[in-house]
Amino acid sequence: MESLYTQYTKNQIRKIKNFSLCKEENQISDLYTVICKKIPGSIFSKINYNFFEGLVESGIVNIFSIRKQKKIVSIITVVDFENYTLLKKKIFLYLLKNPFKVIINFTFLLKNFFKDSTKLSINKDHLHLLHLVIHKKYFKKITLKEKDNIFNSFFKEILKLYNAKIFFLCYEKENSKANNFYLRNKFKIYDTKSNIIFVKKKIR
Repeated sequence: MESLYTQYTKNQIRKIKNFSLCKEENQISDLYTVICKKIPGSIFSKINYNFFEGLVESGIVNIFSIRKQKKIVSIITVVDFENYTLLKKKIFLYLLKNPFKVIINFTFLLKNFFKDSTKLSINKDHLHLLHLVIHKKYFKKITLKEKDNIFNSFFKEILKLYNAKIFFLCYEKENSKANNFYLRNKFKIYDTKSNIIFVKKKIR
């Protein structure tokens, strides 16, 4: 896995101090492995890599990283408004074609597939934050405020790429790290369902 943290990318979007926001188009397998390891509650942890790779190659899922020099210190995946419904359809069709995965992961998949809220009407101004992985050890030399400012600045840059203004996402209630991060950074809770919290943030 060392290669994940050392390969150089030319797709730099913005740099703040020693941190760079980059668009990732290579090493998708390594990035996928890290996402599944760090976010075991993601539905992609039960769906194979080839399916995920196809989503990235077709532009349905887009992957960004935050790098400190050449090392990846954060992974961010997003889905735009036009692809949000398409992604759910593709996952549904994949599961129809792979009933064995449904059988052995039925409860998990049922809970994940219906992670939707009826209290948010999304449009082209919305961008779905699908995954956020943060390797905390690489941020220890800066203050929490500096870290948050870096992420919010990079979130703004990503939104601009899609002509969007609002990030929205959901996470499990027991995920205290996610809850602390999003609420500290002024993401607003707009719905709760069972063990899921739905949040959004408008970034100008």
